[in-house]
Amino acid sequence: PFTTQVFTLPPYSLQKYCVNWTPIASASLHHCLLVTLQQPGWQDQTSQRNVDLVPRSRLSNPGNLHIPFTVGNPFPFTSTLDLNVIVIGLNGWMPKFMPDPPPDLAPGAMWQGELELVPAVLLAPNAAADAPVAGDVARVDVSVNLNGEPYSGFSVDFSLSQLYLPLLMK
Repeated sequence: PFTTQVFTLPPYSLQKYCVNWTPIASASLHHCLLVTLQQPGWQDQTSQRNVDLVPRSRLSNPGNLHIPFTVGNPFPFTSTLDLNVIVIGLNGWMPKFMPDPPPDLAPGAMWQGELELVPAVLLAPNAAADAPVAGDVARVDVSVNLNGEPYSGFSVDFSLSQLYLPLLMK
C-alpha cells in the first residue's frame, strides 16, 4: 500500500479523485495498482489496473513504443475477432498492429500482438516533435470484439507529468 485517502462521494458523483504516487525503485517499470472502495454497510469494491511506466523522454515520439498484448477466445467455437482503436490527443499518429490480427480465433486460441503508433502522414522531421500531444488527454483505447459483441479491451494512457489512478465503480 502506498497511500490511504478518504473522500466523501456525494450521490451520483462523477468527480475525479486523485492521490499522489511516486513509484518505488524496482527492476521493472511494470506495476499493478489496486484501488479499494470501502463504504460502511456495503461490500468492498476493488478495481485493478496494470501500468507500465515509460520514461518521459520517449513520449516525444510515441512511435518508439511497442505495447504487447494478448487476445484469447474463451468460447468453445471459432470467434470472429475485431479490434477497434480510438486515438485521443496524439497529433499525427495512428495505430498499427503487428502482426496483422487474424480475422478469426479458434476455440481456446490465443493471439499475441503489439500495438505501435506510426506517423499518420509524412511530416517534416521536427513537425511531429513540435506538438505530439494536444489537449489534456493523450490516450489510445483498444476495444476487442468477438463475434460482433464487446468482449474486452485496454487503454494506453500517456501522461507528461502525472499518473492519475482511476477509481472505477461497477
